Amino acid sequence: MLNYLHIHYDEISLKGKNKRHFENLLRQNILDVLGKYNLSADRLRIEWGFLSLQIDKERSYLPELLQDLKYIPGIHHIELVYRQKLKDNEIDPQIVKDFVKDILAKNVNYKTFRITTKRLDKSYPIKSMEMNRQMGGLLLENFSQLSVDLENYDFELKIIIRQGQYILTAQRVEAVGGLPVGTAGKVVSLLSGGIDSPVASALMLKRGAEVVLVHFKNKSINTTGVQDKIEQLAESLSKFKHNLKLYIVDFQNLQKEIIKEIPGDYRMIIYKRLMLKISQAIAHKIKGKALVTGDSLSQVASQTLDNISAIYEAVDLPIFSPLIGLNKQEIIDISKDIGTYDISILPYGDCCSLLLSQHPQTHAKIKDVKQLEEQLNIKDLVAKGLENLEIKNYPKK
Repeated sequence: MLNYLHIHYDEISLKGKNKRHFENLLRQNILDVLGKYNLSADRLRIEWGFLSLQIDKERSYLPELLQDLKYIPGIHHIELVYRQKLKDNEIDPQIVKDFVKDILAKNVNYKTFRITTKRLDKSYPIKSMEMNRQMGGLLLENFSQLSVDLENYDFELKIIIRQGQYILTAQRVEAVGGLPVGTAGKVVSLLSGGIDSPVASALMLKRGAEVVLVHFKNKSINTTGVQDKIEQLAESLSKFKHNLKLYIVDFQNLQKEIIKEIPGDYRMIIYKRLMLKISQAIAHKIKGKALVTGDSLSQVASQTLDNISAIYEAVDLPIFSPLIGLNKQEIIDISKDIGTYDISILPYGDCCSLLLSQHPQTHAKIKDVKQLEEQLNIKDLVAKGLENLEIKNYPKK
């Protein structure tokens, strides 16, 4: 017995005069999802402090829709509600009974409840405490299995009275929070097949950035199965924002050039510097304002403070590393929460590990790195990296 979803946002309420801009972007991101269910735009309205979505009586799509909505950045939680006009300034007790009956049918183990009334319309004659007592008595009279528990309740029936109508809700779905994608500019995120980079991309999406993914592929080790894995990760990340783009760079021949000229202990650093330079060139093409990596300080040899400094020096754009202070288990926990972990642990060949020294450099000096790069035509390698880019869009149609 539901006729609306109330979609409550997270940080948008703090945005002052820019609040409507954020609301409109969130609405558009939700509309991108609603098209999948053939739900028209006029069902979704911006109301006071939330968005309301009118749903059908026949709503077999509801579980899947809720799953989609919970991953849209900017949504804090979703309430499943029934809205009805007040008749003669009274709440219809039969509707309340039917609403609770529907909840109990889906949750047979519920035994305790509490009622919370909010009068947004202060002219409504019945005070909140009195309404709590009246409706509590109604439920006790009609549902013998229920008892009141104000602290440890199985469900809370909320009654909201506003503008000549009342709203009933007792079910809530938590969502990802953050800010709507598109409010923080465009960034290019380097996507490997590991655990870290998808998490970094998701966290940037959650902060409102429009993320464009870039993957560097080595055909000699990146089999079809590996590319499938990268595409699965991109597909999974697209639940945060529809129309997510993935750029695939053919890195094989570029690595061969590096291997010919650069000693094994410095190859990882040179690989990553070249990846950043190519990613920066892509960012310039698409008007991206920053790069994103999945680096975590001191997690592996390339992520020592000296090496990160030597690698990041390769480009002028800002580089965001949202995982920099997290340990591996913290990153794994996030990857499980966002649904990328099971994909990330599938076997694959990492092109960055190709023909490295057994003892890679961990304290690189920028002047030494630049001296080694003089043996390469970096400008030419970047240009080659931009040739024949594969561009894919997710979710797949």
